[in-house]
Amino acid sequence: GLESFNENLKKQNVKTVQVDWKPPARGNKKMLSLLDKLK
Repeated sequence: GLESFNENLKKQNVKTVQVDWKPPARGNKKMLSLLDKLK
């Protein structure tokens, strides 16, 4: 999620987990199709 959202929750003593997630192949449908063929 947004880092600022995470920081605001931490200030309220809420336990959080910050994840740096990006969609596979940056959302490129052609690249996703090629990657699926490799599986």
